[in-house]
Amino acid sequence: MDRSTIATQIAPGQEIFTHDGQRLGTVKEVDGDRFKVDASMQPDYWLECNDVTACEADTVRMGLASTDSRD
Repeated sequence: MDRSTIATQIAPGQEIFTHDGQRLGTVKEVDGDRFKVDASMQPDYWLECNDVTACEADTVRMGLASTDSRD
């Protein structure tokens, strides 16, 4: 996916998944080249658009596995 256009395709309400299918939450807010994850029963956190591998109308797929740490 063309990394230069990813941030323009991410929108609040899209569901976010790891590359192995784990649901992380939904997009809450977009700010430049990062977006906030509204995670169920957890504090919200930010992810970088660089880590997105696919973006469709209602989903964002990350290049991270569910076992990768979120430091």
